[in-house]
Amino acid sequence: MSHVDLDRRDGVAFITLNRPDKLNAMNEEMWGELGRVWDEFAADADLRAAVVSGAGDKGFFPGSSGAVRLPASCRWISRRAARSLNPL
Repeated sequence: MSHVDLDRRDGVAFITLNRPDKLNAMNEEMWGELGRVWDEFAADADLRAAVVSGAGDKGFFPGSSGAVRLPASCRWISRRAARSLNPL
């Protein structure tokens, strides 16, 4: 089951962190999913903007959960996101 959803509408990528039972806290699997979503965003020339939100009504994104190796994961996702967004 995916915890990062991508919906494309009218040139906009709507990215939803979908783990509301954990207030959308990122785990290692979600970091990987988010990286794949950024790659899809970068590869789709019709997408011109991205909106990131969190599922549920209690929290958007408190950070990471558990024993996630954050430093490497965060740098990796940050580079992917920057590479995707720089052309905009």
